[in-house]
Order: sequence, then C-alpha cells, then structure tokens
Amino acid sequence: MKLTTALLFSIIALTHTASAKKHRLCCCATYDDCGLFGCDSVTTQAVIDNSKIDNTKDDFVRSDKTWDKEDGAPCGGKGNWMYARSDFDDGYIGGNEVSELCEQQGASSRCFTPRSGWKNANPKIKGRGVEVEQDSSAAPIIPVEHYAKPKFKPTKKKPKKMGDKKHWPEC
Repeated sequence: MKLTTALLFSIIALTHTASAKKHRLCCCATYDDCGLFGCDSVTTQAVIDNSKIDNTKDDFVRSDKTWDKEDGAPCGGKGNWMYARSDFDDGYIGGNEVSELCEQQGASSRCFTPRSGWKNANPKIKGRGVEVEQDSSAAPIIPVEHYAKPKFKPTKKKPKKMGDKKHWPEC
C-alpha cells in the first residue's frame, strides 16, 4: 500500500513539473502574411502591456536582441521575444502562464531558454526612474488601444528570405 501511494505521488509530481516547464524567453505566435508561423509583435506586446505589477513595473520585458534558429528559438519572429523581470521572482517564465496569456490574445505561445545573454543590457528606460519615484498609485489606469490583430488570409506572398540550418525564413 505504501509503495503504491509513493508511486502514485511521484507520477503526479513528474507530470505536474513537466507541464509547468520554466523558460527564459517566450512569445505569442501566429501565422504571418506569408503563412509562416512565428512570434507576433502585436500579441506579444499586448501581453507585455497587460502584465503590470502594482502599476509601476512590467512583469515582462521585451528582449532587445534577435533570436534565431542558431540560438535555439523554436520559431521565427526574431525580435518579438519577452522575458520575466526578475525583481519579484526567479526570472523564469512558466510555459502554462504564457500559454494562457497568449490564448487571451488569440495566439499560441512558444518558449525556450537560450545558452546565455537573455536579458537586455540595460532594461531600464532612460528617464523612467523619475516616473517610478512618483506616487503612481494615485494615477488612474487608462486602457491603451492596440491595433486589431489581423486575421490570417492566405496570400501569394513568398518569404523574402528562406530559412537554413541557422535561420528561420522571413516574410
């Protein structure tokens, strides 16, 4: 009986950790005009904009680096990746968390962990420190309109740059 219970708990623990895998970089992915699947800038930015911690900082930050196949990126959209700001947690993004956030924007998610250098060199925007020092709790939250996400319509567009072993194709 004890062996069965221990085995059952270990199986549950293994399946739970496998589905909640942590990553350093994630994006919201859709199909582009050429029919290529890749990270979408509009939906990824919407997730970043909607991820505020106590109205002062973003929970996610857009990476200013480009990530391609040679870096381990699972899909195209080289400049549309985000990472977790590590002030309040371990700096990892949960795959399930991003999947739910991207689904709210009508997209799926893709995540990976690069070998190194996944953070921006200086994630603080120049001059932002002044705004953060002010009492922002009294400021009203104003919703920001985002561009409507275009629906995928097959076109005769061809990728301008075909992929190879190191690079994803680009539209």
